Amino acid sequence: MSSLSAQTSDRLAVLILWGMGVGLALGVILRMIVTWQPGFDTAAGWPAREAIDRLGQVFLRLLFFVVVPLVFASLMLGIIQLGQLSRLVDYAVRLAPMPWLLFPIHS
Repeated sequence: MSSLSAQTSDRLAVLILWGMGVGLALGVILRMIVTWQPGFDTAAGWPAREAIDRLGQVFLRLLFFVVVPLVFASLMLGIIQLGQLSRLVDYAVRLAPMPWLLFPIHS
């Protein structure tokens, strides 16, 4: 690994650790505020339910939208690299309905 990429990965690791620390500190501070101010949790409930929860659902659905094809592609590439091309069709037929079985569409 070159020194440039090592410096970049070290800087990224430091940024991730700082972000975790800041998030932990903000979480502790907000928990103390909610504990000391009894009416604050009901006032903060609406944004949590209506905005943050929906953003979280969108994030999770996009994450699943990306992860399932990557897992499928990894399985297929593993089979191809093993040299079992004759069984590839069998695996593809078995795995093709998997996204629809795992993540049904809710209206």
